[in-house]
Amino acid sequence: MVENETEAALEVAQTENKLYKIRDKAKSYPEISAQQKHDIIAAAVAQQRENLMRNANRQRVDLTSAPAVKAEINSYLQSCEAYGQVPTLLGLAAYMGYSRRNLYSYMANHAETESAQALDSFRSASASIIAAASMNRTLDNATSIFLLKNCGQGLNDKQEVEITRGLDPVPRRSAEEIMRAYEAVGGLPD
Repeated sequence: MVENETEAALEVAQTENKLYKIRDKAKSYPEISAQQKHDIIAAAVAQQRENLMRNANRQRVDLTSAPAVKAEINSYLQSCEAYGQVPTLLGLAAYMGYSRRNLYSYMANHAETESAQALDSFRSASASIIAAASMNRTLDNATSIFLLKNCGQGLNDKQEVEITRGLDPVPRRSAEEIMRAYEAVGGLPD
């Protein structure tokens, strides 16, 4: 017997995956692809709907409680696994009843706390999952690059270049200094 929506969704996803293999032999690739894209989006919507309903009936997670934060991270990862979704800090924030900005602010202002460290560890794990999904082509390159640049790990493709004035290869001289230098060696050649 299925106990909650997450387990039900997992059961449906597993059944649907088996059905793709059976019923889609007569379908064309574009039809199968469109159906799979639809199912992925439907799973994301179902996950967010479950999260919203869950949060409507409870208080926000106490960010100062490391055990509560760790339990929420674990629960969110299980939800992502069940729905086949890539975990992100944005998703975790919504799951916990916060905005992404709230979590970043908490991590910045309470970096030494166990809760903030757990959130930062989650952020690193999320980046690792995104990179792994990209490497096995589960996520396309553009999406992976975007997510990795925006996951708060300092990953970007910009280089900071500082221009400093060093020694000039040829010293700058006035016209008079150049004329005196030529006169000192016997003048200009003919």
